[in-house]
Amino acid sequence: MKRMHTFPEQKLLRSEDILLLDMSKHRHQLSAVPHRHDHYTIMWVQQEASSTQSIDGNSYEMHPHRIFFMAPGQIHVMDGKPQQGWLLLFSEAMFQYFLNSHPSKETIGITTPLINKPFVDLPKQERDLFAFIFQYLYRNLQKKQMTFSLAFHQLSLLLLKLNAIHLQQQHQLGPPKLETKLYLQLTQLIERYFRIEHDTNFYATALLRHPKTINNMLKRSAGSSIVQMLHERICAEAKTLLITSELSIKEISYSLGFKDPSYFNRFFKRIVSITPLDFRTKHHHNS
Repeated sequence: MKRMHTFPEQKLLRSEDILLLDMSKHRHQLSAVPHRHDHYTIMWVQQEASSTQSIDGNSYEMHPHRIFFMAPGQIHVMDGKPQQGWLLLFSEAMFQYFLNSHPSKETIGITTPLINKPFVDLPKQERDLFAFIFQYLYRNLQKKQMTFSLAFHQLSLLLLKLNAIHLQQQHQLGPPKLETKLYLQLTQLIERYFRIEHDTNFYATALLRHPKTINNMLKRSAGSSIVQMLHERICAEAKTLLITSELSIKEISYSLGFKDPSYFNRFFKRIVSITPLDFRTKHHHNS
């Protein structure tokens, strides 16, 4: 069995549940090379700079007042000069507490798995509120006067606002209760079976719905479809394996449920616009 690349893990939280860093003063030694995080991150870029960052192989511009959300384990690399802005880091425990404390419809948006755009462009009318919360967190964390409960409520407000803004900017309306339940069930099924089940009828049958019914729901609530969500998840995993493993492209195709590696190549190029080999070469060259 071929080993995975041992990309370093950026461990910044240590024993804390939340940490706030000034981006202009913080430049970790791993920032400019591909690495993983052991924490969740809210990154608020506040000043224009000729910089980009890569998240799971996808490149994003660092525009002013753009806020990114990243989960543990994602592959991240910064390119360019340090930015003016904030890095809010928080633990798995705090994020799970957020998910358990709010209705599922409020946790759909930037925090939803499988999204294409893990960022929002913060509207002008929201910036004073966000600035106040970040400054409040920074002062109290510096003074070591921040309890878990107090930090949790400030973080929850940020995440709820970010989810709402993300839905609005992605032209998504908050889906009704049934649609929310089906959407979350579908994402869980895809996460569990995407390596072995590529037939959309499998997922519709598991949800006891006709594929057309689910696709209509997804189109209304997320502008997506079963096949689009499934293909995006397969491609995300393929990108991760291409970047982090020494598996051959043929082995990756088999691990993702493709019986014919040539079909996997065509599938990947159709979604990503370049071949798996070109994608791997590009990212290994950059690292």
